[in-house]
Amino acid sequence: PDAISYNVIGEIKGSHFPEEVILVGGHLDSWDVGFGAMDDGGGVFISLQVCSMLKRLNIRPLRTVRCVGWTSEEMGSQGSRRYWADHAGELEDFSVVFESDGGVFDTSGIGLSASLEAHAIVRRIAPLLGTVGGSFVSARGGGAEIAGAIMANVPGGTIHTSANNVY
Repeated sequence: PDAISYNVIGEIKGSHFPEEVILVGGHLDSWDVGFGAMDDGGGVFISLQVCSMLKRLNIRPLRTVRCVGWTSEEMGSQGSRRYWADHAGELEDFSVVFESDGGVFDTSGIGLSASLEAHAIVRRIAPLLGTVGGSFVSARGGGAEIAGAIMANVPGGTIHTSANNVY
């Protein structure tokens, strides 16, 4: 039956533009408590690694980097729907939103739902990600948790993995 659950949110405040947010996230829930539910915890792990690496490398980002572990994606995305309802008046503050929902498998690139100008910037940076298999940039990015932000014209993306290589 339905029960109360919570999103898990952490962030590193930006040094110059703290009101501008770069969001990375994944979802915490799963249909299966056994092996193979990699899209769930895997996306949260990847997102936590963003903040962890910034801290370890002693990098203070210009903008706030927010990591969100959404609850209840598999059961109707209640966690992300509540998150975006709570932040509806702040969408102009989000620089970009990323969701990882393809597991922690081999990467092939980034899917990006954004303007042509944003694609041009990411395509210039993408070759630097070649050593981790991320140099390909496709025009389709996002997922259930960030779809509302993307529909409101916030640039959004996802990591393409061997589990979701659909271009």
